[in-house]
Amino acid sequence: MNSKLLPSIARSILATLTLSYGATAHALVIELWTDDRDAHSVIVEDGGMLDASPLTGEVEYRGGIDNFVVAWSVGQSMPLVGSPEQPALDLWSVDISLGGGTLNLLAMDTGFTATDIASWEFLLQGGSSDTVTARAFVDLNANQQMDLDAGEQIGELSGSGWSFNRELTEQDFGAGLADSGYAIGILATVEHDHFLDITQFSASLSGNPNQLSAASAQSVPEPSTLALLGVGLAGIGFFRRRGQPQA
Repeated sequence: MNSKLLPSIARSILATLTLSYGATAHALVIELWTDDRDAHSVIVEDGGMLDASPLTGEVEYRGGIDNFVVAWSVGQSMPLVGSPEQPALDLWSVDISLGGGTLNLLAMDTGFTATDIASWEFLLQGGSSDTVTARAFVDLNANQQMDLDAGEQIGELSGSGWSFNRELTEQDFGAGLADSGYAIGILATVEHDHFLDITQFSASLSGNPNQLSAASAQSVPEPSTLALLGVGLAGIGFFRRRGQPQA
């Protein structure tokens, strides 16, 4: 696959993690940025100052960024999800914007060692008044050296509308995985084009050494979160109908 599919931001963060955590370490991180990353981005490390979760293996950001007044995002990895021998990564987010814009969310973790991956399963589900696109990737050498040009995209999924559920299985991406460690990541891009928009999604990547089903291990949004999403989407529809001229 073409390594150019791996965004430069993903390569730079993975390089930083390689320097900071060494050859076999586990280093979960999420980053959020809008149209201009150089102007404003948020980096949240597992156990860092901005991490609202007390759990090891979970990174949570509760806040906003630029036009996105709500960007409540959670990344999960081992030991809560998966293990070095069965790589897995989840990214979940609720995003509300005023004035539209683009929000990028990147979750990644290092320290995976399984080399007998029979298949990769990638899932994207949720609802949006506009569009969300998610890409999954593996960096084969992230824990060996700073040269991350070996990063390869596993697949891409996109969803729009009040409810979507997308999935793909990649069975031809397993050769060359290094037992000394590699990284996996999910990059999601939320596009909002109206004055008031809301998106809620969860994206999950799982490598299955024994053809295990990733669906059995996926995180399910809490009922309160689904209720919040339903109210938000209904509110957007109401205000848009009010704004339409009467016949």
